[in-house]
Amino acid sequence: MLDAQYWGRPTLAQRRRRIFLVADFGGSRATEILFKARDLKSVFTSCGESRQSSTITSRISSQKAGGKIPIIRPFQERRMRSTAKERNEKGFHGSFGRTGDPFPTLLAGSVNYFSFWYEGEEKEGFIRQLTPLECERLMGLPEGWTAFGYRDEAINDYARYKAIGNAIAVPCTEYIMAGIAEVL
Repeated sequence: MLDAQYWGRPTLAQRRRRIFLVADFGGSRATEILFKARDLKSVFTSCGESRQSSTITSRISSQKAGGKIPIIRPFQERRMRSTAKERNEKGFHGSFGRTGDPFPTLLAGSVNYFSFWYEGEEKEGFIRQLTPLECERLMGLPEGWTAFGYRDEAINDYARYKAIGNAIAVPCTEYIMAGIAEVL
């Protein structure tokens, strides 16, 4: 089982645990492919040094931010709804995650949210949906990867979210493919 939050350079800011199987019917090379340490750098580095949100990647100027520190936390809508129904205040607050927590696994059938505010202005914060571009970054895909179909027609956001939610995180796949290429 590989978790996307631990793979690639920079590592992905998403918790995405997936089981990968490598079958080797003629020998015992599957272990060598899956468990050998490799130094990999993601092929797609269109987001710069960090895939974490910053004033540069989110297009918020430092002047507009007024020198305040932005707080970005993953938001788990399902957890929030269930804990609110149970009147579990601690669980409800926990649905907002902590600063630096990885985002929950992006799902094909649901919207992915995060919370945002400036330090000291929690009551002025808001919750918003991730854009398809932000979801592509969380998967390690190049920017705009899902924007157009094979005939260069624009793909709607719903279809893009679905495709991204069904995708495999690029750094995990690169690791396995590098192992296969090395062994073969």
